[in-house]
Amino acid sequence: MTTWNGNNFSRDVLESLVGKYYGQLDLRGINLSGEDLSGKDLNHIDFFFSIFENTKFNNAVLNHTYFSESDIRGAKFDWAQMKEVYIDTVKFNTETSFLGVNLNSINFTLAVLLQDLAVSNQLVSLASRDD
Repeated sequence: MTTWNGNNFSRDVLESLVGKYYGQLDLRGINLSGEDLSGKDLNHIDFFFSIFENTKFNNAVLNHTYFSESDIRGAKFDWAQMKEVYIDTVKFNTETSFLGVNLNSINFTLAVLLQDLAVSNQLVSLASRDD
């Protein structure tokens, strides 16, 4: 993954480095803690059991991406495109953020507490704008 990182997380480089598993690019188990993936094209990737502590996904394109069983503590998904994303049985904390994300398009199966946190974060953000 050093090559992918060294090429600014280019989609073309990623596709040349990894294969697919059931139609998804296979990055299961990868550790991208603390990386800035803001604005990157991360469509159709399987990140099963990966580590994303304090990773930034702001404005990233994450449609049809799977985060099942991943560690997303402190990850920022603010304003990301997240259509048909799986975020189930993940590790998260109060720093995990989904501001500006359409939460209805995310499958939070078995992650009801995370869904509640995401909704409350968006409500707090709206309330603070009214002041």
